[in-house]
Amino acid sequence: MPITNAKRQLTYRQRAASSGLVRLQVYVERDIDALIDDIATRLKKPRYAVIEFAIQELVKKYRLAESEQKRLSQGETYKTIAED
Repeated sequence: MPITNAKRQLTYRQRAASSGLVRLQVYVERDIDALIDDIATRLKKPRYAVIEFAIQELVKKYRLAESEQKRLSQGETYKTIAED
């Protein structure tokens, strides 16, 4: 019988708690919340707008990195063909 997602998450949480990662995650979440609040206050924009903008920028960077990786892998393919 396969392990359910809930069981897998429980196991992960138990391991994370034993290694102190849960506390670290809480600190990071608080820091991110504080950062979002600071940016929203500084820009006089609602929190959701700051989060939306951040997500859009991350998607752009991901797509750029993905296309760069594709370009590099195609370059290696062309290089290998040229060497043959």
